[in-house]
Amino acid sequence: MSGVVLSAAINLGVSAHGRQRMDTEIVLTSEGISGVVAADVDKLVANDGWADYPLGVAKVLKDGGYPVAGYEADFSSDLPLGAGLSSSAAIEVCMAVLLMRLFEFQVPPLDLARLCRKAENEFVGVSCGLLDQVSSIFGKKEHAIFLRLPRRDGRKSFPFRQAWVCSSFTLASSTRFPAANTMNGATNASKRPRSSVFQPFATPRASSLPSRKCPTL
Repeated sequence: MSGVVLSAAINLGVSAHGRQRMDTEIVLTSEGISGVVAADVDKLVANDGWADYPLGVAKVLKDGGYPVAGYEADFSSDLPLGAGLSSSAAIEVCMAVLLMRLFEFQVPPLDLARLCRKAENEFVGVSCGLLDQVSSIFGKKEHAIFLRLPRRDGRKSFPFRQAWVCSSFTLASSTRFPAANTMNGATNASKRPRSSVFQPFATPRASSLPSRKCPTL
């Protein structure tokens, strides 16, 4: 994909809290969705459900050499699902941030966005671009994000006022890791809006148990 994109984040998102386990099992729950999803971190496969997005992130990070082991995570969200508000990218970035905190490792923000996209492309099987993950990770209150692809240094944020938003500037949303989608000059026929965050104006809420709400990264 190549081209330029102008995007922004909003104040809706996904939160998660969790804890390490002493084995290799992953246990996921979500507010508003009944049931528990359990999987072995060493034998992760997609099952065509909501948990594929966070499980894909765990697999991509583990395959990349990061110290991901068994854990439990519980998600909540004020994003309306299926409304084009970047819920998949939001949960991906939220999962990635929680895993970094639980297992005490760091991934540079742009690299993390690429890993989350890889999880969605290769594990979930959705052909998406990088817009939503980047917008969630780099989104800030009252700022727009200019992204030039495929350049690694082709990103910067700049202030904007709500009054500047016009019909050609359509804001989408994201996790407590914000959202994206706008003035999209990039070539990506199968792209659909999604998103997530590092410096959202709604603080990312990934945390470990027992704990308080985590601060913005």
